[in-house]
Amino acid sequence: MGLRRCGALAILALTGSATAQGFDEDILALFREIRGKDPKARARAVQELHEIFLTSAKAYIDDASEKTQRRAAQSGSLLLQMKAVYPGDEDVYFRLADAFLERGKQQSAEAFFSLLARRHVYAGRTDEARAAYTKILDGPPTIGRARARFELAQVERLAGDIPRAEELLESAAKVLPELDDKDAAGIAFHIEAQHVHLLLTRGLNTEAYVRVRRLGRRVPPGLELDFAKHEVDVLLSLGRSDRALRACEKSLQRWPRDPGLRTRRAQAAIAAGRGADARGREKLFDDAMRDASQVRSSRAPRSQKLRSAMLRLEALEARGSNEAIASAAAEIQQLAREDDPSDLPYLAHATALESATMFDSFDESERAAMRTRLQSIFDQLVARWRKMPPRRDPYPFLHYQNRRLALGELLHTICSSDEEDRTTRALEQVLELHRIGSIARRGNVDDCTLDEVRRHLTGKKRGVLVYAFAWRRSIVFAMDGDTIQHAEVEAGRNEIRDLAKRSVTAILAGDGDENDAKRLAELVVPKPLRALLAKWKHVTVVSSHDAGHIPFAELPLADGEPLRTRTATTFCPSLPAGVLVSRRRTRDDYEHDFVVLSAPNASDRAKKNWTETARAPAADPIVESAVRHTDEERVEEFEAEKATLESLISDEAASARVVTVLAHGVVDEEPSLVLTPSPSSDDGLVGGSELHEALRRRSRYAPLVVLFACGTAQGAIRSGDDTGHRLASAFLEAGARAVVVAPGTLMRNEAWRFAAVFQELLASEKLAPAEALRQAQQRLDGPCGLLHLVGDGVSSPF
Repeated sequence: MGLRRCGALAILALTGSATAQGFDEDILALFREIRGKDPKARARAVQELHEIFLTSAKAYIDDASEKTQRRAAQSGSLLLQMKAVYPGDEDVYFRLADAFLERGKQQSAEAFFSLLARRHVYAGRTDEARAAYTKILDGPPTIGRARARFELAQVERLAGDIPRAEELLESAAKVLPELDDKDAAGIAFHIEAQHVHLLLTRGLNTEAYVRVRRLGRRVPPGLELDFAKHEVDVLLSLGRSDRALRACEKSLQRWPRDPGLRTRRAQAAIAAGRGADARGREKLFDDAMRDASQVRSSRAPRSQKLRSAMLRLEALEARGSNEAIASAAAEIQQLAREDDPSDLPYLAHATALESATMFDSFDESERAAMRTRLQSIFDQLVARWRKMPPRRDPYPFLHYQNRRLALGELLHTICSSDEEDRTTRALEQVLELHRIGSIARRGNVDDCTLDEVRRHLTGKKRGVLVYAFAWRRSIVFAMDGDTIQHAEVEAGRNEIRDLAKRSVTAILAGDGDENDAKRLAELVVPKPLRALLAKWKHVTVVSSHDAGHIPFAELPLADGEPLRTRTATTFCPSLPAGVLVSRRRTRDDYEHDFVVLSAPNASDRAKKNWTETARAPAADPIVESAVRHTDEERVEEFEAEKATLESLISDEAASARVVTVLAHGVVDEEPSLVLTPSPSSDDGLVGGSELHEALRRRSRYAPLVVLFACGTAQGAIRSGDDTGHRLASAFLEAGARAVVVAPGTLMRNEAWRFAAVFQELLASEKLAPAEALRQAQQRLDGPCGLLHLVGDGVSSPF
């Protein structure tokens, strides 16, 4: 009997819905005991089944017979399905599967290696799982080998090796049309669904949505529930929580007891609740907590219950229900396993949030215990991340937001201690976490020390503000060549984010509430740090996503005047990224001083979806400004039909001192430049994900990139990246030193005039980009004061 049927019968026999025809009678008798209610009898039956397996497996390995093959296959399959594999017995399972393979029992070998590999995956042993799958990959195409490639692709995706996962999926898809097997359609569906998740992992959310819509047109019978879950996952990744909520409710009418759908509905309800009015928010949070409670009381797998408990905690945190947070966090800590890498983000989130909520009520011994626990989890998270090769997405083991916010809570516990040098030690923790970002790791700055950071990012009248935002209480560090100080930001991430958003809107409109900007300034630059900041002529603001959207240059910090009146401001993705870009020196082989990319014409699709992109002003003033201050032959302009993605990544752009992009910008799922359509882009919309892919093979680029387009500083955080500036990070990874981006809307005519003045200051005055930006903002006092310079603002490109 084939092992696949044996495994299926084992499951059916366990549920009491099969006669288990073909099983040996003593194994069948053990089935009945395992299905019984007596726990002692069940434990004894499993032990006896284990002895039968060891005896028959070793007999078959040494001297093959039909009976020993059947008994070893039946008992071993059942133990694997029940995850009742005893430590130290894995070698027997592997040798038995090898014996099947050597003796031509192909179907049994494929099924057994697959079961064995799944067991290793469940236990978190990725290398052992790879070894098991690899044994059956080579040879003539079979449905078992196609399935093994698909399952191994899942392992590689979870391990972060996205190229290898894609390669395995493509090779599995190629052989399926050659196979006459009823399972082929189902495997093809799962392969396509796995492609969708790979696109989500890489941040290509729009492409994932197109692919999942195409997948929905050919769902094999019996897989409709799987498709419903994939569709909701994509909608949630796109931020379309209302549509995801409606899709969940529709699917739950057909599958009301499915815990996966209920978990997703809770997630969608929380996301939708954050953007709803007060009345709607309460109802949505209540619905989310009810769904989460139903999953936790069901027979769902532990991982599903852990996810639902996490969602309940998120709903409580969003509602400000502090009293219940501690019990919710304790439930997560009880469900999570520190030896399971996929549980670590949940453990970090729950422990850090419990610390944020309860820390003030702890006595000193309880604070010390909390500090030790947070430090242990943090060390495990960082160690897991650092094992990932650069440019591989570590999402399953460590979510960007969770590790970032958990760090903020950890730093608060460190800084609240009475230990000496606690500020320096806390800042070293920030550096440790920043070292694992993609930009930093691609630049080989894993060995970056705090002394090196100070050498590259501080100097005479130059300092750094480093932010670590958390749920409730955040920390900001101020550092220059002589001093390191820290202060508490008396607000959590959400309050800071909301204030920053209102302040940007007010500045753009010109009629906002000045109290918002004043309150924001008091929070993000606390009084203990203002005396140090007043000594600096240049400040580098280091953080991840949140601080990048704060209009620092516009904040009233000195006698009510905005910071930009006397201080140049640069934003930096992370401390090691700052070291990386400051190491890049001005070259001697620039072929152009300026490359100007002007895209006044939008594609038909862009005009249809975003009516404001009909036409932009001509770039003549910018080009004329460039020509006035340099040789005309050293200015290259790509306009109209030539303003394409190919021009943006061309050798001409890479060999220029300054690349200026004059285009429309739109923010849909991610910020995009509206360029002229080209053969590689049918609509001309170039988002951060596409730009990363296009520039990933470049090792150098223009030192300064200026993106005069709306919304270029926006975008969701990309897992594995150390910046929220999606478009900027693409250029920084490709070799740029600094990128100018806009967090909001730019008025076209004013922006074009600003670009000409900024260019003039760069070329004629030989100013550093941050100082040129400051002076241009003073000359043309207006909305362009919101422009951010990301990277290194000190080194002049001229």
